[in-house]
Amino acid sequence: MAEEEQTLEEVLAENERLRSVLAGEDVDQGTSKRAGLYAVAVIALSSIGIVAVTMIFLVRPEADHTSIIAAMLGFLVPTVSAFIAMSVRELNRGVNGRFSQLLRLTRMASRAEGVLIAERRSGRDRRKTP
Repeated sequence: MAEEEQTLEEVLAENERLRSVLAGEDVDQGTSKRAGLYAVAVIALSSIGIVAVTMIFLVRPEADHTSIIAAMLGFLVPTVSAFIAMSVRELNRGVNGRFSQLLRLTRMASRAEGVLIAERRSGRDRRKTP
């Protein structure tokens, strides 16, 4: 198996890297880019909504704007909510994928460490007996 061919140092290094990822020190670039794009989309749509409502009040100050604003908010609120949900989903997928990988590597590292300890103990026992 490819997993068993890794040396103990490689497994421990990967394990430490994944621990730092879960601590927030490193994030997958693809996930962070997509989440960043969703954040930009939320900000852009919110800005468009604010500008549109302001323009409606400036262009038609005497008219009733309730139906126009309700229609705009009826479009913007679900769209912004969907972008926020997609952003959270991307971040959640990134963390969950790394967490399962961390568990797998931790299991491998623990087993490798146990093998090394057993080899050291058996090596010490051999040295004691002439």
